[in-house]
Amino acid sequence: MTIKENTTIKAKKNLKDLINKKTHPLSCNCMVCLYFISREKPIKGIKKPFGMMSFFLNWLIHAVKINYLKEKGKAEEIIVYGRKAWQYDPRDYEKAPYLKKAYKIIGNLYDDEDLIDFAPDFEKLLNYAYLNVRHWKMERSNFPKILDELAGKKWLDWVKTQPDLQKEWKANWDDLKIAQKAALFIYKQPKKEINQRILQRHLNVKKDNLERIHDLMKINFGIVSRKEGYRDKTTVYYATGKSSKGRYWRVGKI
Repeated sequence: MTIKENTTIKAKKNLKDLINKKTHPLSCNCMVCLYFISREKPIKGIKKPFGMMSFFLNWLIHAVKINYLKEKGKAEEIIVYGRKAWQYDPRDYEKAPYLKKAYKIIGNLYDDEDLIDFAPDFEKLLNYAYLNVRHWKMERSNFPKILDELAGKKWLDWVKTQPDLQKEWKANWDDLKIAQKAALFIYKQPKKEINQRILQRHLNVKKDNLERIHDLMKINFGIVSRKEGYRDKTTVYYATGKSSKGRYWRVGKI
């Protein structure tokens, strides 16, 4: 089965589950579960909750783009604090084509007898201009970040039901606070970089503590390190993203 065929099957299943309000256990963060979380919990910056078809279409465009990046080897599935997520360059995501594949999948949905009640909606979507408008709205709302935020909320709800994981989560949350404080400091620097010793003094942590959060700083905040100098090499941390906002996790004000 190709990725395209798999996406079509998944799209049909997701839409039917949405219609039937078929959600899954707390540990699940599929599109259907995330939609119903979005109806229960407010999303920062979104005044009006997504409608079912609007959420579905945004997800479909997102899924097509991610699949394209997967095919090109430009997207990697990673685990962030026990939760699956996709890592990719935002610039590659923006450029990823979606129109033809999304159009074809919607055509398959239109032909599905079980979805006949939604034929008028699909007729609108079977229009390149309309799909382009939907894509523009998706980009404006930064839908991938919304999915990450919703998945984080659902995952936290699940952790609260798992006593054995709560102690581990507390330690991870403390690491996240350090990483976010580091990100705020580094992104404020003129060149968005800082010497390791200066960073340690700012954070009031030892070298081992800083090394422990290397992966977290890279994945969540786009901060990496390099060695400088000829003999006495110095580690320099520098930012590669646009801002200090965490991609997957945020702890609020520090």
